[in-house]
Amino acid sequence: MHRSQIIFLCFFLLVLVGCHNNAHLRTQKILKPGEKAYSASGVVAMGGAEDRYNNISNTGVMGLRGEVSMLKGGKDLEAGPYFGVGIGDDGPGLILGYDYRKYTGQSSGSPKKLGTQIEVNIGEAGQTFHLRPSITSTTKRGRPIYGGAHGLLAMGNLMDNSYFSWRTGETYEDEEWHNVEQEIDYRFNSLGAGLTAGAEFLTFNNNSIQLQVDVSLVKNSFNTDAEPPTIDMENVTWNSWDWDDSWGSHDDELMPMVTGSIGMSFFKPNPTNKESFEPLPTPGYNTSQTQAQPVFDPETGEKLS
Repeated sequence: MHRSQIIFLCFFLLVLVGCHNNAHLRTQKILKPGEKAYSASGVVAMGGAEDRYNNISNTGVMGLRGEVSMLKGGKDLEAGPYFGVGIGDDGPGLILGYDYRKYTGQSSGSPKKLGTQIEVNIGEAGQTFHLRPSITSTTKRGRPIYGGAHGLLAMGNLMDNSYFSWRTGETYEDEEWHNVEQEIDYRFNSLGAGLTAGAEFLTFNNNSIQLQVDVSLVKNSFNTDAEPPTIDMENVTWNSWDWDDSWGSHDDELMPMVTGSIGMSFFKPNPTNKESFEPLPTPGYNTSQTQAQPVFDPETGEKLS
């Protein structure tokens, strides 16, 4: 691929990246008690929020992200923390989260993973809490395909800058433009649900390669008590916030979101779960072996012990 094509592809992806997220890539293999799974993944999300010019639209959730995680198996469950970095509308940010999933349906031969991921996104605009409950099928060697369903809940108290413009003067000669940048505090919340499909290739015992696609529908809500700047409207012939009364509090339409993920997991068995050493078997004696012949003293003819 030529350098110009690579630059265009990167720019194209950045334009498409949404400011929301609906995916976490984790192994779908059932972990044994004490077994650990270390995972690294990259996630690209598209959609999930309306693009509003000069309006509040930042969700505070990182759409483009990279994550590393650790899961530890327990009795019919797995849990562990994860960490990530991402890019949102307000620039780069940090992601801190925790996984918890219960194993169900093992006796039926079709086990599932039921649980949730809870995380906080920390960016320039503030903090957003993100909850993703899910249920998915599991994988094993020879059965790489899995699927499931998930829900989405996000909420946060955020801050953004809004720009206001107005014009004074009735003629072209005395026309004058004015611009003000104002800091806006607002509350964000989102509800959604969707489907998950993926494949995990367990070619080796100690690692796997995984691909996943998530499709969701989300509805976002933005609420603020802020007001436009107070100006003398007597000589104002045009102002930007007359275009759309929803520059402040507003509800988005139901928005689709599609996310692609790729990653790899490494498995480490429980070091204490090793077979104990058994004592060596007791040596046997061959009773059928011929008895040793007696030895006699050549001078006295007596039998020696």
